[in-house]
Amino acid sequence: MKKLIFFTFSIYSLLSFSQELVSTSPTMRNALIEEFTGARCGNCPGAHSTATIIENENPRKVISIRYHHGGLASPVGNGPDFRTNFSSPIASEANVIGQPLGVVNRHLFSGQTNTRQSHSQWESSCLEIIGQEAIVNIGAMAIIDSSTNELEIMVELYYTGTQTANTN
Repeated sequence: MKKLIFFTFSIYSLLSFSQELVSTSPTMRNALIEEFTGARCGNCPGAHSTATIIENENPRKVISIRYHHGGLASPVGNGPDFRTNFSSPIASEANVIGQPLGVVNRHLFSGQTNTRQSHSQWESSCLEIIGQEAIVNIGAMAIIDSSTNELEIMVELYYTGTQTANTN
């Protein structure tokens, strides 16, 4: 009887901790465009359109996010302020010197001295990234508790290849 209980508990434990959010099979990489923009940026609508077109042409493979950052990001009149504290370190890492600029996967592509790119480079960079096999599958699930304003995020990783980073 003890062996049966132990066996049942072992199977339940394995099933409880199995991969739920990601596949254990190798998959192709996804691309993330991080765009630095501003409310008073005249050239930014063109960059937004570029990012949207790339996303639409590569559904579920390319996503973009926009940070209001820099001198052109201050609010117009009494308009809302979309600037955030976390965009500055990201912009600094990418050596962002104006808008619209962006980074794709925070990756240093061949021929570049820093990760920032103009929007004319995003498509080729995204296509290069999504053409590569991922060494880790990453999944995330978020639950918001509106009564406490708390966000719980569960992240799941499954390595399908050899990783070279010392830390994750």
